[in-house]
Amino acid sequence: ALIDGYHLIKNARKVKSKVALMLESDMLYYRLTAHNNLKFFCKLYRVPNYEKKIYDMTKLLGIENWLDQYVEHLSSGMKMKLALARTLLLERDILFLDEPTLGLDVKTVNLFIDIIKNIESTIIFTSHDLSVVEKLCDRIAFINEGKIIKIGTQDEIKNLAESEIKIEITLTSKKKKLISELYSHDFITDITEIRENCVIIRLKERVYYKDLLTLLSKYEITKIKEVETSLEDLFLKTY
Repeated sequence: ALIDGYHLIKNARKVKSKVALMLESDMLYYRLTAHNNLKFFCKLYRVPNYEKKIYDMTKLLGIENWLDQYVEHLSSGMKMKLALARTLLLERDILFLDEPTLGLDVKTVNLFIDIIKNIESTIIFTSHDLSVVEKLCDRIAFINEGKIIKIGTQDEIKNLAESEIKIEITLTSKKKKLISELYSHDFITDITEIRENCVIIRLKERVYYKDLLTLLSKYEITKIKEVETSLEDLFLKTY
């Protein structure tokens, strides 16, 4: 296997100088302070001017006031932020991030996304949170039992999906009657009620769109729109 053109075994030292890793486990020393953890890794990997970089990075992540705390006393969210700081401080060309948003609150996840978007490195990002994947990744791979079963840009993966489409329908009344009628047609594969007078349906193929409109003409429809297929939809179809 090659990483950035270097053989993983034959050029192991060169490969190690290119990559940094953040695992699902935080890989921190719990009996050291947050600051000493970062200082240790910076010195180990010979990061220049590391004290200023530690201050800047921890301020960016909002953990600068926790540097004197022992890691064992930090919350899980703080530990993940500290682990991310350690990984980014190494200033590597290639970053491997394994489930880096696991257990984080929404505010911290959004902060993480903003930071990662501005990093000028190649990032290999693994996650079960497909909403984060959708916001971050240029290329995506679905893996099942160790094998890649789909790979490409988001658009390419969506084009590989089945022709089934989702339609959101909002009507003034008679929702139950509409649902009953929709279920009688085999070109409707699924119906989901999302609000009082709103449903999302799945059409087997786009060719049935005209048939759907004919059916809906008997009802007072206030809005109809196609719902963009999400990565989660594609993932569920794949598996």
